[in-house]
Amino acid sequence: MAARSLLCLLLTAGTAVIADNARTYPSRPNLRAPSLDVSINPGYALTPGYIFVTPRDNDQPGPYIYDTQGNLVWSGRDATNGNAATNLQVANYQNRQHLYFFQSNSQFPQDSRGQGQGVIMDDSYTVVRTVQAGNGRQGLDGREFKILDGGTVLVSVYQPLEYDVGRFGISTGRGWVLSGMFQEIRIDTGEVLFEWNSLDFVDPSTSYVTPNSRDGAGDGLSPNTAWDYFHITSVDKTPDGDYLVSSRHTSTVYKVSRVDKTVVWRLGGQSSTVALQGFSFSFQHDVRFRGQNGDVISLSLFDNGADQRTRNTGASSGKIIDVDTRGLTARLVAQFNPPSGNQVSESGGSVQLVQNGNVVVGWGSASGLITEHTRDGAVVWSASLGDPARSYKAIKFDWSATPRDTPSLYARADSNIAPTTFYMSWNGATRVATYQVYSSDAAGGQFSMAAVVPKTGGSFETTATVPGFVGNAYVTALDAAGNVVGTQSAVVQTVVGQGLPQGQGQGQGGWQNPTPGQGGQNWQSPWQGNGQSGQNWQAPWQDNGQGGQNWQAPCQGPLCARGRQRLRRRRGLA
Repeated sequence: MAARSLLCLLLTAGTAVIADNARTYPSRPNLRAPSLDVSINPGYALTPGYIFVTPRDNDQPGPYIYDTQGNLVWSGRDATNGNAATNLQVANYQNRQHLYFFQSNSQFPQDSRGQGQGVIMDDSYTVVRTVQAGNGRQGLDGREFKILDGGTVLVSVYQPLEYDVGRFGISTGRGWVLSGMFQEIRIDTGEVLFEWNSLDFVDPSTSYVTPNSRDGAGDGLSPNTAWDYFHITSVDKTPDGDYLVSSRHTSTVYKVSRVDKTVVWRLGGQSSTVALQGFSFSFQHDVRFRGQNGDVISLSLFDNGADQRTRNTGASSGKIIDVDTRGLTARLVAQFNPPSGNQVSESGGSVQLVQNGNVVVGWGSASGLITEHTRDGAVVWSASLGDPARSYKAIKFDWSATPRDTPSLYARADSNIAPTTFYMSWNGATRVATYQVYSSDAAGGQFSMAAVVPKTGGSFETTATVPGFVGNAYVTALDAAGNVVGTQSAVVQTVVGQGLPQGQGQGQGGWQNPTPGQGGQNWQSPWQGNGQSGQNWQAPWQDNGQGGQNWQAPCQGPLCARGRQRLRRRRGLA
């Protein structure tokens, strides 16, 4: 077929279909990404970078990357097999940038206490390491998973231990308490370099959460219902080698000695050894060391100020605090409030200081809200995940990746004499500037260039229409210098006379994920048959790719959203 005029193209600015606050894409119908609605204040400078989140309560929980316009960059739905994730971040590991996150063994991160692992990926989204709890502990918890310089990682562990609980109103006397543990582990060997157990140093009487007092607290009668008196939410390491440990249920930050594991000082809560001057916090998350000047250390935290039962504030906030470790006093340096002024987050939350001095705040359970502020508190940027999605944290990083899999292409035409429209995407690719479409009238015929298509802004999917009918096509991706990135897509056959696919998050029809070793170069044309559903596929996606003809669309709408929220609260993620 003769090359078509490269000027005779119709480009469209965006192809994602938004339904029930999820986005679907013809080129990747197995993805249902939560929408991210963005507002930008043009009067301020926005920090470069992508937004890293781990939505839950939505159809496809997992790790996700978005740009600051709200466009999907990467869905990690396939990377976690549809299970929940937390703590998606970027770190320098083995002198290269890597992506890492906690992966739960369940769709519900509430079930992840001792039920998950840490995952480290390179810039092709290939898993290079997994991290497990050491010393025979039952498993990692998703609330902390942080790679440090030097090839170690901090992890949180929730371990039920038998304990005398008679003084806490449990009639059996002996019962079970969920200890807040953390470990520092050498990534390459799995060696545990340091382990700390809250029950050895923090008495349960200092907890604000008594047995069975709220959803997720536990009644203390069995290992599976152990009383969660401590509820570790973060761990960080200070330059002197000590650790900062955050306990939500005691509303306290502990500085833990690297030498003998004792508590050096306590900030907040019932037994604070540091005097808070004119401010308070409670039920906090994401406590991070931010710097030191002599005896004064600076830290940041997300002050929830509330949980499911108690509300100590009219609005949650991000805070920066200076702690005078000699005088044992603390003062509030800066506070970052929600745009509405009254957002209260009962669980989750994060505070990040980025390179230009701005501060990124993830608001946890508060309407999926994410904001970026100037250091004086002005809101530069805000976004909200489509309801019911929520993210435990929201963090901003630079990131460059070329996926191991290939670009995806879907082609359709109204008839075999009508113009042909191409839908192109490459999940996770950050370097694509242009797509080149090659076409042929026969799958085994000679292919020639049909179109050169600039990638549509930051959109996940780019669309182009050429005059005349194209029977078969494939696509390659080019970077800004015109170099081919990765390898070409599979050859697809144009779908004639059918509407656009409306993905439901399962393996519809004959479509397969184009991942090497899992379809890879053998990936078939969308909906053309893969030997399981063959040519008998019919809308609306009755096959889930697992042989089941009775598959139904995922539960959607406000009733299902409320049901998921009730389940989340009952299982107690906070």
